[in-house]
Amino acid sequence: MRNKGNGIYILLILALVVLNVFLGRGGTGAEQSQSGEDIHVLTTEERLQIRQELELLTVDSGIQPDGMSVTRGSAGQVELGVSEVDVYCKDKYRFVPLRGDSLTWKSSDETIATVDENGRVKTLKAGSAVITATDPAGNSDQCTVNVIKVVYVTIDDTPTKYTPKLLDILDEYGVKATFFMNADPKEADQYVEIYKRGHTFALHGYKHNTAYKDGEAFLKNMEDCRDFIIETTGCDDVEKLFRFPTGSKGSKIYKEILGYMQERGYRAYDWTTEFHDYYYHTASNCLEYFKTYLTHDRDVFLFHPREWSIEALPDALDYIKAQGYTTAIITEDTAEHNFRGIYPED
Repeated sequence: MRNKGNGIYILLILALVVLNVFLGRGGTGAEQSQSGEDIHVLTTEERLQIRQELELLTVDSGIQPDGMSVTRGSAGQVELGVSEVDVYCKDKYRFVPLRGDSLTWKSSDETIATVDENGRVKTLKAGSAVITATDPAGNSDQCTVNVIKVVYVTIDDTPTKYTPKLLDILDEYGVKATFFMNADPKEADQYVEIYKRGHTFALHGYKHNTAYKDGEAFLKNMEDCRDFIIETTGCDDVEKLFRFPTGSKGSKIYKEILGYMQERGYRAYDWTTEFHDYYYHTASNCLEYFKTYLTHDRDVFLFHPREWSIEALPDALDYIKAQGYTTAIITEDTAEHNFRGIYPED
């Protein structure tokens, strides 16, 4: 926002420019100064014309006499810079218009996506909604937001002896997964292989501890895990994404720890469906349980690399595709999901 004094200063300059231009045209009226020089005297019509030209220059400059920016109201003033975007369900999107001030925003379907006064879009369910931005002069631009059904494939407690087979299946289906890792120096080669295959690392703790004194102790376990992954794989972009051992409701102290971690920029990811493979030890039971809870437009799918899980995985990936889902990795832009429903950004 411009300073008021700066706005007035600019107006004075504009006035002088107009005056000099007009005087350069010549005039009909003149007087003599005491020194004998001719002085042009503006007629009423000339004064009116200068005022009109000054007003035009004021609008073109985007400055009002009080120094505030104004909308010119010309055609095409509002420009969002994009006509269509794809956003994973539950994720957010922020419009940064190329042109346009003091915009009002509207969504054509607020059951699919909402938009606030700052152009921030929050997606709610799969489908398409048209977002319209309008300036005070009535100029507008639109963008279609396509909200995509998505499943995040996530694996805990790797690596195991089944990890190589798991990676081959994911490659066969063209699926990239998010691995919530513990640390196992004896299996360093598998960490490297996961990274080489294009998957994403997240944190599950250097050790799979479930009891913690406080948030500081929990944070240290996660940061030790990150340091190990970076040193082992050379991957230097392990983001602040983590999963509680046993989930965010697995211990009373986890609520306190969740807040502690979120204050430090971390995001917790629980799950919406799983193989329940610590309880079910057959592929058919794992698959049935998984299908029962794959019911949302954004699902987080959890399993562990065990014999029966690996056997069930191809059928699960086929089912995901048949239900119209896209698969994706979790990144720092992915909307947080925890069982406690605590999200500071909201």
